[in-house]
Amino acid sequence: MSNKQWFLLLKWILWASLTISALGYFLGKEPYPTGDGIEYMLTTEAWKNHASPDIRLSDCESFKSDFIQHQSWESNYKRAAFDEVEAFLREKGPKRKDYGGFYRNSHQHVYGYHFVFYSFVNVPARMLTDGIGIHPIKAFVLTNVFIWSLFFAWLLSWKNEESTSALVLGLLVFLSASFYYTTWTHPETLTVVLVLSSMLCLTRQRFHLALLFCGLATLQNQPLSFLFLWMYLLVWNHYGFQWRPMMKYLGYGVFVFVPPLYFYGLFGTTSLINDAGFLSLENLTSIRVIGFFFDLNQGMILSIGLFLFVYFLLFCWRAVQIIKSRKVSPWDSLPLVILAMTLLVSCMNNWNHGMAVVNRYAVWMSVPLMCHGYVLLKELRRSWSVSLASLGALSQLGLLYIHLPYHQFDWSNLQHMPFAKWTLSNYPAHYNPDPQIFIARTHQVFDFSKNSSPILYFNEQNLLRKIAVHERNFDTLTFLGYTPRPRSEYCCVRSGKEHWYYINDFEERSSKSSLEVLRMIQRSEMDRILLEMKANPEWMNSLEQKARSAGISLETQMEKDAEFIFLERHPAL
Repeated sequence: MSNKQWFLLLKWILWASLTISALGYFLGKEPYPTGDGIEYMLTTEAWKNHASPDIRLSDCESFKSDFIQHQSWESNYKRAAFDEVEAFLREKGPKRKDYGGFYRNSHQHVYGYHFVFYSFVNVPARMLTDGIGIHPIKAFVLTNVFIWSLFFAWLLSWKNEESTSALVLGLLVFLSASFYYTTWTHPETLTVVLVLSSMLCLTRQRFHLALLFCGLATLQNQPLSFLFLWMYLLVWNHYGFQWRPMMKYLGYGVFVFVPPLYFYGLFGTTSLINDAGFLSLENLTSIRVIGFFFDLNQGMILSIGLFLFVYFLLFCWRAVQIIKSRKVSPWDSLPLVILAMTLLVSCMNNWNHGMAVVNRYAVWMSVPLMCHGYVLLKELRRSWSVSLASLGALSQLGLLYIHLPYHQFDWSNLQHMPFAKWTLSNYPAHYNPDPQIFIARTHQVFDFSKNSSPILYFNEQNLLRKIAVHERNFDTLTFLGYTPRPRSEYCCVRSGKEHWYYINDFEERSSKSSLEVLRMIQRSEMDRILLEMKANPEWMNSLEQKARSAGISLETQMEKDAEFIFLERHPAL
């Protein structure tokens, strides 16, 4: 064999080895229906069982039957939600029209409120789990790893010079928050790889593939229609804005209309999500838009690290180049496209949704940003481009190391991330996120009205460092011994119709100490721990065993453990 042949053989052996290693690593994770996973699982089951996406009772039963061959139903963290969906499917009359993302149309057929493309893609892996006898939820892991493996195999087939830079970009994207979402029962991996493939094809002027991949990505995430339209304009610009050459590309535009036509045919509406009230301009705030990129709990910065700052530096450098040369490239408008997509997703009602460290939308939104950075880096001297790319890569590896312990399932939205904790403990006035983020992560509640006010953040030394208080509940601060200043002196942050104020000077203006306040709220904190117990089947099984061993009731054992955990979290008491 020649040296070239040996090199090719070693390259594909390495690819196969890494694929097998990735399968071993990600399949080793505990299966869990993350995010809207129940909907995606049952839609996959429907495709597999009868080649249509309408979800039937038999689909729920077949999934449950396969599930209990590998894991007891009682240990299913979302057992109650699954059982409620099953009850919804069993209803004979009068029937509810919807439950938890499942909708019944006028023909009494049930569908999920997300488009069905990703579930369809997952069918081969689901059939494989049946054939080789592994957990049905792990079909999504098989699908996601295969998607990444196929993507890198495609890059390895490129010419050497092109392949190297594209592989580096691909690895940077994979080692962003995309890494966490590889185990998810969600379309983030599919969307990321399709958008990345599309952008890479665009840089090589492979316009048919670029539009095909981006069009497919819009099926699952409609905000990408902005990116799709931008690509059309870029291709049109390439042909000097002549209509005739564009005719051969117009067919790809069909993808954008497939989801709304699908839902219109089934329900007489173009979007169930919009009709259900999950989107509203009232939710759009500057705090959300900025936080989408820089929030210390869930922003894009936790995904791509210093590369985000590198991108903004490159953007400024490019702006100077435009002023000097008075020449503009279609790529220069890409930041506006990213901003448009950000504005749209910022209208979501549930801003602190289930996630793995980083906001789900920021995972795929970072791809066009990184690809634009990749294009801009090519214009710099090689030494500069390598240095800046290396800086971004090192920061991403550091962020992965820091956040890996925090991405279990989709529970990241119930706790503050390390950088947010440090800032809240040391410089609380410098971190004033969307109230949904602060409230849910501090008190693990999702009621963002005045009923949840006030929200108290204690650091590890049991010092009360930050308070969030609702505008109609300001008087509760006096109960804590706090003397309020004029409201205009506080940071007021809006989430939808609700206005919240952040208090950062409790220690200076309160007649009570942090420990006194902590003792006052001990009961409510213990009640919150009890709710955590009830939501965790394995924890409840353990508590039942402890109660039997101690000869006491389950309720008494839960109280004892809740008090123990509270005191363990606040040892100074």
